[in-house]
Amino acid sequence: MAQILATSRSAVLVNGCPGPWINCKRGLRQGDALSPYLFLLVADVLQCLIKDSDTVRHPLADAPCPVLQYAYDTLIVWAATDDVLSLRSILDFFSEATGLKINYHKSTAVPMHIPAPKLRRLLKILQCQQAGFPQVYLGLPL
Repeated sequence: MAQILATSRSAVLVNGCPGPWINCKRGLRQGDALSPYLFLLVADVLQCLIKDSDTVRHPLADAPCPVLQYAYDTLIVWAATDDVLSLRSILDFFSEATGLKINYHKSTAVPMHIPAPKLRRLLKILQCQQAGFPQVYLGLPL
């Protein structure tokens, strides 16, 4: 892995002409075949953190909530309990531990049967936007 990172070089195209070579010393190049695998290894940690939590629960059963991941998207199907701070602290811990920053302003919450005062509180803690159905996910309508 160190050899791959130490020997990579990139150039920026400006008006179709490559600029000077840049020696890359950290990270993977965009489109590198290892990138999705490394992301999955790290993203598995988030699933484990949520499944090990006693407070972030499945909306319909007494079980861990499902965490669905595809490429760089993550869906957390979660019962909107009063312990939203627990979910937020798990997400913040994951972000701090892995260096993957969660953009809460691009994230959405899709509430179902949640009273308006409780929903406002949840959105304020999660700092995300509210969305509803129908919506598009990965190019397909839901």
